[in-house]
Amino acid sequence: MRSSDNKVLEELDQLLRRVHELTEKGYDRSAVQLAEEARRRAREEHFVIPYLYANFLIMNSSQSLYDYRRGTDIAIETITLLESEERAREIQPDLPLDEYEKTIYWLTSCAYDNLAEHYAIRYGYGGERVQGVAQDGFDVCHRTGKLECLACFRQYAMNVYEAAGDLEMAMHFARGVFQSLPMVETNDRRAVGGMQYASQLTLMGRLKEALEVAEASVGLAKVSYDPLKCRFLAQCCLGEILYLLGRGDEFEERCAVLGEPIDWTRLPPATENPELARRKALFDSVRLTYEGSLREAEELLSYWDRDLYDRQALGPWFEVRLRLIALHRLMGNHNSVQELSETLRKEARQNQSWLYAERLAVMERGDVPLSPIPFLCAPQDTTFVAPGSDRVRDEAAQQEMAAASGQESVSEKRSEQTQETAGSSETARGGFDWSSTPLAPKFDEWANRYAQDQSETQVAAIFEEMVGIAPDTVQVPEDAARLLFVTGQMAELLGRELELWTWAKQFLNIFPENGDVLNLVATAGLSAVQARSRRAAEMRALRGKRKKAAGRKKRNKRRGTLPTLQQLEEMFHKSLELSPRYPRHFLRAAQFYRFAGHHGEAEWCLARSFALDRSNPVAALALADMYSENDRDEDALAVLDLCLREGQVEDSEVAWNAGLTAFRLGRFPDAETYFNHAAQWGCQEVWLFYYRAWTLLELKKVDEATEDILAFEAARGGSSLGSHTLWAWVAAHKGKIEDLKKHVQEAMAIPLQQVNDLSDLGIEKNYHQMYRIARNALPADDVVLASLVDRLFQAGLVPDELLEEERRKRPLLTNLRYYVCVLHQPLDDDWATHPACWENQKDWDAYTAYWGVLAHNAEEAEHYAIQAQSRCYHLPPDVVEVELADEGFVDRPGVVFQGTRRYEDNSILSQLRDYLDDSSDDSGGTGDFDDLDKD
Repeated sequence: MRSSDNKVLEELDQLLRRVHELTEKGYDRSAVQLAEEARRRAREEHFVIPYLYANFLIMNSSQSLYDYRRGTDIAIETITLLESEERAREIQPDLPLDEYEKTIYWLTSCAYDNLAEHYAIRYGYGGERVQGVAQDGFDVCHRTGKLECLACFRQYAMNVYEAAGDLEMAMHFARGVFQSLPMVETNDRRAVGGMQYASQLTLMGRLKEALEVAEASVGLAKVSYDPLKCRFLAQCCLGEILYLLGRGDEFEERCAVLGEPIDWTRLPPATENPELARRKALFDSVRLTYEGSLREAEELLSYWDRDLYDRQALGPWFEVRLRLIALHRLMGNHNSVQELSETLRKEARQNQSWLYAERLAVMERGDVPLSPIPFLCAPQDTTFVAPGSDRVRDEAAQQEMAAASGQESVSEKRSEQTQETAGSSETARGGFDWSSTPLAPKFDEWANRYAQDQSETQVAAIFEEMVGIAPDTVQVPEDAARLLFVTGQMAELLGRELELWTWAKQFLNIFPENGDVLNLVATAGLSAVQARSRRAAEMRALRGKRKKAAGRKKRNKRRGTLPTLQQLEEMFHKSLELSPRYPRHFLRAAQFYRFAGHHGEAEWCLARSFALDRSNPVAALALADMYSENDRDEDALAVLDLCLREGQVEDSEVAWNAGLTAFRLGRFPDAETYFNHAAQWGCQEVWLFYYRAWTLLELKKVDEATEDILAFEAARGGSSLGSHTLWAWVAAHKGKIEDLKKHVQEAMAIPLQQVNDLSDLGIEKNYHQMYRIARNALPADDVVLASLVDRLFQAGLVPDELLEEERRKRPLLTNLRYYVCVLHQPLDDDWATHPACWENQKDWDAYTAYWGVLAHNAEEAEHYAIQAQSRCYHLPPDVVEVELADEGFVDRPGVVFQGTRRYEDNSILSQLRDYLDDSSDDSGGTGDFDDLDKD
């Protein structure tokens, strides 16, 4: 590198350090201006790493400025540069790959986090554009390996649920952030989680709990990722709660006791950091209200209300507007309340920010006491102290406000009921007379016929009669929705989804603005698309690798009458706008988004459906399944538990899945409770006995576990690897060593190829548990224990703890390096029948083994790796590569982990070429459906 380049890099480094110093003091506007200068200079000098770092500083500080436009643009550009080496080389052709890869690791998740936050500033956390970003963030964290940033996206998911009006789930996420120790000190977000949790408890009226959490958050601020910001935010949160409790005079004393004395002089000017200024204004408005200065509080909130709305920063605006409405109610300003409320309702509906709409509704109905912070639920005890507002309104004004509030509440309620009747009639709603519709007698007739004869012939006859009704003769949307719902169920049973769609789409012309009809027509279209997709897959499977005739010509692909995915999305989206409070609509939309591969939107719809109806096990199971698929078992369990507890659902499948999830998390007392409920409610799953027995053994309830093992073997028709593991565990608990050995030996006598009732992970879990049982009960030189250890090496199942125990025999050393050793293990004909050979390995003639090793040098690492691999098979292995991965460890030398084995088949490339040739040759088939996934 040229000396001039070094000088430029040094200057850029100094510039970026000054930016960082400014952000630490909260001077974000000045920081952005300086970072823009560094960004421009880095671009001109063709240095991509400082350019990306400047981007990071700009998009971070733009959040505090509510400059979502600049922040969004920078975040998108940063993601593009990190995910495309080609685009990065446009800035710096001689891209330093090592530095670039390190930047990808630390910056990618931050860029996605910033993109999410800037979308949220513009639209609120319920906005359509932000629905998929949380899951994208989780995926990126796992993809890049930067797991400490999962806390950022848990915080983001918390805000999304909060906006959706589901405070129970939001509190689950907030507790998770608040109670979890950070993976790295620089990303300590416990104070943020605590503040959010305290705020949520406040809205729920649980002020005593909120006070405890808020005080803890103030104490945690000093160790947070942003001490200055978190200190002021936590103090504002605590101060508000103290005023609601009537203890505002204790605020300064409490902060001093907690080690964070009040010093507002350290706040940057409002122009430098609008975010902190807005939060301070919210606190001051509460303080002023309790001090009786309501007009001063109103002026403060009105300024921020206008400022944020003009900026189109709806995310922070919602809370300001809601508090301004509450203040005007306290002041008796009825006309202002009506106007302000109308705008809030409109924006909340459009941006799906249901928390604010619901808090406004309960305040209007008088379900909660008036407060400068509008509650969602009334305080359950006498802790809340209302502000003394008699100084600013006389008795007549109070009476006028009460009367107007009552009229408003009735009017709003009537308006919502009218919308429910006109916009959605599919589900049974109180007060609607289903027997009064024109087609009611026909539905009664069809129901009676089905009750007497449930054969497929009868179902087909009823279906044909229903779809024989001309849509333009249906007079009311209730009948249309009922027809669509029933025929949808029948079409799936009869395999006549395409026929249903041809008939159902005509209703769009008759009832284009009815939420139920639109949602069910879209569902019919989705069913038709899915059916065509399934049949396409079946036809491709039947064709196999058949070659087409030489003279055969390609045919143009036909779309037919199927809707595109874009058309379906538009229909679902409009149906949710028309009927935003009906859980089934969101559930069906979630099915569409999952099919289309939009998992973030699917999660949002499932979450909204579940928030609206805790008692629907279908929504709970689907949402929990999405979370479990993405390694979010804690979240999955929270959903299932809420369904059982708050929804009061006695569903065996929900309880069974909750038990499995608690089991995976190691929460065995909870797992036992869920499994017991599943059994009580009629769960027919044979594996319930197995998992409950394992759970009971973890809890040392041996006799109860024994009953379940016997029931499991009786249901399975004999013993298995799983039951032998459990019996060995029982024997260990009872001190019956010979029985323990017998079951370990019988388990090992079952070749892995014959274990067809457990997943690969299940087999591994059983062998690891057998090892723990045997290790704790048998002497180190026991033959059975030695045989089990041999099998673990042979099968590639060595647990890290076994390797750690072996390393403990060596002395603690410094300056160790971590190597990944790659070895080639040849196999002979005996391997196919070896008891440690897995089903998918029978045809292997060799495999590549990976070992992680701590050693002083490559030669020593190679020695340890060969030593370990030699315990796996009787043929000597060959060393392929020894790669240095990291260094500077103080530990004991030796093997650290056994990696996954891989098989490279030399014929794979030729097979792939054959496949590609066949695919190309056959691409002109009968494809009416080949482009479905592109729409």
